[in-house]
Amino acid sequence: MDGAEPCEPYQHLVANGTEAGYFQLVLMLIMGNQFYLDWHAGYNDLEIVASPDRLERVIEEIGADDFGFPLTNKQTRAMRKLDPTPIVEIGETEVKVSVLVFTKWGGFYRYDIVLGLPAPYEILDVSTEVLVDYDCGIMY
Repeated sequence: MDGAEPCEPYQHLVANGTEAGYFQLVLMLIMGNQFYLDWHAGYNDLEIVASPDRLERVIEEIGADDFGFPLTNKQTRAMRKLDPTPIVEIGETEVKVSVLVFTKWGGFYRYDIVLGLPAPYEILDVSTEVLVDYDCGIMY
């Protein structure tokens, strides 16, 4: 590589072909840009919520430390109805991974990422759907 093309780390990773492996690859795709955050880059608080326990802790933490607006009852009810279970569908030529993510500056989203098989993986599609809106209201 002569440096003319951007280096995408995920293109150098190979999943082991299991659902867990592709889930971990998508974790890297989504969270990889958070390895070192400093100063205002800390706004990037996106996290993957993949278990009912973590979902409940996120709900409880919102507004609990006087950081941002508290949830409304309607938001809390809607959040508790969310299913945080990641979904991985492995096909012959592609894999689709669907995960629940949260940010204090947007709320809960469903991310669907489709990767072409085999490695090196090509990102075929990325779509997001807002499931429950939330904005902490903090502006710097």
